[in-house]
Amino acid sequence: MQMAECQERLGQLEARKSYERLVRDYADQTELAQTARGRLASLAGARGGASAAAMTARKVWTDPGIDFEGEISPDGKFISFCDNDTGDLAIYDIESGAKRRLTNKGGSWKESDAYAYDSRWAPDGRQIAYDWYDGHGWDLRIVNVVTTKSRVLYRPTKWEVATPCDWSSDGKHVLAFESQQYQTADGKIVLISAEDGSARVLKTLRRSFQGSPRLSPDGRYVALDVPQRESGLEHDIVLLAADGGRETALVSHPANDWVLNWSPDGNWLLFASDRFGTLGIWAVRVVDGAAKGDPQIVKAGLADILPMGLTLHGSFCYGLSSRNENVYIARLDPITGKVAGRPEEVTARYEGLCSSAAFSPDGKQLAYACSRGPINGWNGRNILRIRSLETGVDGEFSTQFSSVSFPRWLSDNRFILLTGIDDRG
Repeated sequence: MQMAECQERLGQLEARKSYERLVRDYADQTELAQTARGRLASLAGARGGASAAAMTARKVWTDPGIDFEGEISPDGKFISFCDNDTGDLAIYDIESGAKRRLTNKGGSWKESDAYAYDSRWAPDGRQIAYDWYDGHGWDLRIVNVVTTKSRVLYRPTKWEVATPCDWSSDGKHVLAFESQQYQTADGKIVLISAEDGSARVLKTLRRSFQGSPRLSPDGRYVALDVPQRESGLEHDIVLLAADGGRETALVSHPANDWVLNWSPDGNWLLFASDRFGTLGIWAVRVVDGAAKGDPQIVKAGLADILPMGLTLHGSFCYGLSSRNENVYIARLDPITGKVAGRPEEVTARYEGLCSSAAFSPDGKQLAYACSRGPINGWNGRNILRIRSLETGVDGEFSTQFSSVSFPRWLSDNRFILLTGIDDRG
């Protein structure tokens, strides 16, 4: 601290580095770290910039056809996505708004079912690993962003897909999750050579994580979230040694936590958590594969976000989906069959998250499905609600499914048949 104060008199650049080190390496000394943050904020104000403690969020892309399975480039200039018009892999220029296709499947949707899906940028920003469906099965491919030349890196067995999750910082390996297409069996986290496509299995597990497994910048660990109990909604975060060694707990809390990304220097892991009742972004410091100190809140009060990568400058990119699906009741004119009056929303409790409604045979009740929990992962939960049309009171039934739909009543008005999807798909 004394050295930083001296450096501040001599030159702000060196002082800022020292204050940042105090915040980073001595966070457990609360008073000292708080003073360092204050000095950083003052230095930022002296530069005419924003306060280090203040974060800004800006909208970079709004489009009905946005694909949230892509990622922001390391330099923060582009976003990879699947072009819904053709199914090709493309990139979006954040500054100009221009779109450029990197693949050319050579036909329309009527002529070809092929399309790109999940995509992840290489650290140098020159390559993208992506899933490609050719109408018969899936390949994990790599495309050169400049030349648009692509190659098949890894081909799983039929009806399986290898979803790219991350690259190693040296660009030599791709971290992927290999599983059956419809998640009907256990999957495995694999590390694939970007040179020859050889793969090494790091862990076998069911599709349980909500975020994307991420490699630490030093390549030593894989961060992933795992359920606290079988078929449970809440997840904790663990570190898996990349050499196939031990697995250690990193974040354990009764709340639901899932991985977002590592900080560029590898000293912090960003994760999402609902421990404050609403979704927030948190960070935990990691030293030698273990948590050092308590997690810190980065940003609170967020809606359900879909993580889309972190730039080398530390900017976090995420997607927001404005889903708005509701159940309404409309009165029909029995003579004309036309709607009489304005349709009325069944409930405001789950605004925009209700679907699949069905009347009971006696016309006295209405069953409908509502989403609850994270929308961006498999581990959100749907609930079944039944409204008495006579009293207007709703009954609520929890399920252990990530999705329930199409409720159908049996003729006795006492049982409901529905479709459900569990964590294994």
